[in-house]
Parts: sequence; C-alpha cells; structure tokens
Amino acid sequence: MNKAMLGTMTILTVFGCFGGSARAGTLDSVASPTSSGSAMHTLEDLYQHMTTGATNSLRTGAFTEPSAGPTAGTMHTLNDLYALPLTPAVKTGMTNSTAPNDDGDLKKGLAWPNPRFTVQANTNCVQDNLTGLIWARNANLSQGVNLGSWSSVNGTCNWWHAMDTITNLAGPVNGAIYGGYSDWRMPNVRELHSLIDYGFTGPALCNTAGTGQWSANNPFTGVQPTKAYWASTRWYAATNGNPSIYFASVSVSDGSIAGTTNTYNTFFVWPVRGGQ
Repeated sequence: MNKAMLGTMTILTVFGCFGGSARAGTLDSVASPTSSGSAMHTLEDLYQHMTTGATNSLRTGAFTEPSAGPTAGTMHTLNDLYALPLTPAVKTGMTNSTAPNDDGDLKKGLAWPNPRFTVQANTNCVQDNLTGLIWARNANLSQGVNLGSWSSVNGTCNWWHAMDTITNLAGPVNGAIYGGYSDWRMPNVRELHSLIDYGFTGPALCNTAGTGQWSANNPFTGVQPTKAYWASTRWYAATNGNPSIYFASVSVSDGSIAGTTNTYNTFFVWPVRGGQ
C-alpha cells in the first residue's frame, strides 16, 4: 500500500467516526474493488443527503477505474461537508406564496423524509424520521386521568399537572410504561414546534407520509386540532421591573408559541422520548 492510498483511507476512517465515538475495526474493505459488495456512498451523496435529504442508492456494479480525473467543480469535498451547519434549517412545509421570494415561493431548507413518520408496530409510538424523536401516538393522554390530588376530564391540565401526568409512577405514561417505555418526558418548545407543518392550519400537522394534512390515526390519535400543548421550556423576563417565569406552549392550530406566567392555565400534554 502506497502513502497516497494510506492517507486517503485514514481520512475516510476519521470521517466515518466524525459523528460518534471511534470504534475498533479494520482498514480492510468489506469486499474487493471488483465486487459490488464494496460499494459505499460518495462524498457527493453525503452532501446531498445532509442538505436536501436525498437518499441515493449505492452503486450496483463492480468498481471500474475511471478513464480520467474529476472535472473541477463537479463534486463536493470534505471541506464542503465540514462547512455545513450542524443543525441545518429544514423546510417549514409552507407551499402557499403571498409575495415573491417569501417562504412559500422559495421553499428553502432541508427536505423532509418520506415517510415523515413511522408508526412503530404494537407500541403506540410514532417515530419522527426528520428529528429521530419518538412521540406518544395518543396526543391526549391526560384525558380522564385522576392522580388523587387532581384530575382531568377533557385532557387539559396546568403545567405542574402536565408534568405529573408524565413523571408520576401512578400516571398513564411512565407509570403504565406507555408503549413499553418508561423514559417519557415533556418536550421542550423546539421539539414540540418541530411537528408543525405551515402548509396547513387547524391543525398545522402533516400526515404519516408528510404529503398532506393530519387526519385521525394518520399517524396520531387524540390530536386537539385547534388547541395548545405545554412545553417544558421556561424563561425569565421582567414585567414592570419584576422578574417573572414564563411557561411555554405551542398551538397545533397554527404553530404559534406563547408564554404565560399563570401556571393555572390549562393546555394539553404530548409526551416524547429520545433526543440528544
């Protein structure tokens, strides 16, 4: 093996570990260059996947030595990949334009995967294939909950009771090991807002494929189309010179985010699990 080949393989090995911890392995290919089993994604595939969501297939045939080198400017490099934002902005779902160059006109951002959601079999869990988060399929788990000190008839509750719905071992989520899991939590405001599809209102949510508006069981149940949901996010702000704590909520009707200092306000609860 010459120095040029060794250097190239070292770069590819380091890049393969870029998103996680290094693991023991071998520099040997999984198959010989003449075998289709040695196929892998190119830097251009990775760049397009990270910027547009494209899912290019591996080549199907054995490697063929190119007759000439690449033409300048025809592919992206490791430097291009490194320069990409770690959390690229994604499309909002907006498709209707009200003015030239607005969001509905340009539709900029990382494309959503198709399907956008995957309903996990026999678990009552829904995976968001854009964020990797796992959501409770039932978006109204507080309905009918009675935890002794408080109860909810229609599914609404104040912020503290919303948190109790999820964390209480007598509750319908972690206590009941909803979907087979006991690590459910209240989503932060960005996680909750990541569900919003600005292509629709009442609710501003998409269907399983991500190509149309949400409808019952596609993929979620119990969604309150015109109501707001609590988020775990809180922040301090001064009101008339006095610091106050604001509690965040997100309306699934239109995606609006609000903050309230009144924890006795009542909204709905939508548990999530996973995330970094």
